[in-house]
Amino acid sequence: MDILRKSTITPLEGLSRIAQQQPQLSAITFGAILSIVIYLLSKPDPYNLRKVPVVKHPRILDVYRSGSLWRFFLPRILPYVKEGYYKYSKNGKPFKIWSMGFQRWIYVLPAKYLARIKNIGVTELSFQHFVGEVLSPEFSTGHFDNFEIQVASKLVNGNLSEIKPLIQIRTDEYLQQDIGDTHGEWKTFNGRALCLDMMKYVSGRVVFGANLADNKTFTNSMERYTRNVIPSGLLPRFLNLGPLRKYFVYLVHLTQRHRLATATHYVTEEIAERKRLGLLSEDEKPVDCIQWAMDQDIPDDAKTPENIAHRLLHLSVAIIDTPALAMMNQLYDIASYVDCLDELRAEITECLAEAGGGWNERAMSKMRKFDSFMQESFRHNPGLLALTGWRIVTSDTFRFDETFVLPKGKTIVFPSICIAHDPDIHPDPAKFDPLRFYKIKEEDRKASSSSIHKDIRTEWLMFGYGRQACPGRFYSLRLLKTIIGELILRYDIRYAGGDRPRPDSVDLDPIFLADTSIDLEFRSRGRGSG
Repeated sequence: MDILRKSTITPLEGLSRIAQQQPQLSAITFGAILSIVIYLLSKPDPYNLRKVPVVKHPRILDVYRSGSLWRFFLPRILPYVKEGYYKYSKNGKPFKIWSMGFQRWIYVLPAKYLARIKNIGVTELSFQHFVGEVLSPEFSTGHFDNFEIQVASKLVNGNLSEIKPLIQIRTDEYLQQDIGDTHGEWKTFNGRALCLDMMKYVSGRVVFGANLADNKTFTNSMERYTRNVIPSGLLPRFLNLGPLRKYFVYLVHLTQRHRLATATHYVTEEIAERKRLGLLSEDEKPVDCIQWAMDQDIPDDAKTPENIAHRLLHLSVAIIDTPALAMMNQLYDIASYVDCLDELRAEITECLAEAGGGWNERAMSKMRKFDSFMQESFRHNPGLLALTGWRIVTSDTFRFDETFVLPKGKTIVFPSICIAHDPDIHPDPAKFDPLRFYKIKEEDRKASSSSIHKDIRTEWLMFGYGRQACPGRFYSLRLLKTIIGELILRYDIRYAGGDRPRPDSVDLDPIFLADTSIDLEFRSRGRGSG
């Protein structure tokens, strides 16, 4: 009977009896919890980081607010950054938010700190270290280093005069071969596929040279690699596996390593062939990043064919894939806001005629309305990252002012998309005004005589800000301007299937992607059509 009685005791009754028989157990449990709380509260906080306000966005909350269950796996960040912006940034205060994609706290800074970071080098705040730690983790397909920044900031920018004719030639070739004269009919293309193919053909020529850019096997392997660098670096982070994460990343990157090896094979063969041909005069040397990398004045062991290949393939993410995403957004805006196109075409035609017909610096510098259209497009849909100015503190500490100091290893960013949509900065921010920035510059030009100057660079941060802004921005803008300008001149552009609302970009903490499912239609206009 005693056995039967014991077997019928409920779990709750059992716990109650244990608590009665051993009252010290409750005291020990309570004491342990209290000790943990006291330890956490008393943990040294020399930089007063606990006073920095936190904007919370747990996955369950995001599911509830978005009304979508899949947001549990791929949460948003922009609604919560916006919340922090209006609570804190507008009042000149930083806040912090947990980035699930980057698996780290990021300190979102108010615009008043832009002046402080403007001229700071990598020994104190470093964009390079941020990319190296976040997008090229341990066991991945290589490490981001200063070589790639040097190629973009010095070699590409330093050779823009030679690059621009290449961009125009390759753009003409691609448009003739792949879109061509549609003879009055509408021709359909997927927006993402068209933009990526065009960037492979045009921008790929600048990075890898004519031989490789025209080699379909190479460009396909390069495309598969570059398209998956960011997803393979970020998506595994949404699963918080603790110490097992790096091994999971390694498994995810196995396919990426194979793609990298395939593409590297072709680049190393190209380099070997150029070395076999021997020294060439400056006039005979190919105009591309491979040649500039080979000619760099650095030790030979730092520029082996494999090293050059890996670094240029990393760089191709920024020079090929990222401009393709930006071009997609620009084309969606062209298809959405057709009323402004005649005015843009008239300006482009006039500027090209005055400069002899080519997309040279003289012509592009005068296309102020076209510039404004592109800036407004970037303001609405910035492309890959809606937050800019990413840096990691690399010095022991970095002081922003007398009240705010961050220690080594902390990550900062600026809420550029919130600034771009702040009605106090840009009136009626939801409206797409193609001439918004043209009007600002015209007003600024008229006011220049009174020494009142409006620096819009602190309000338009799509390429970052200061010394460590995007090093490829000068190249990218000229690339996009040439390609999109030629498309506007040659074609009418609309959404396949008729008019539709401008497709929204997708917020995937921390990236911001254009809708890749949209099809576009093109119809030849002819250069002289009105």
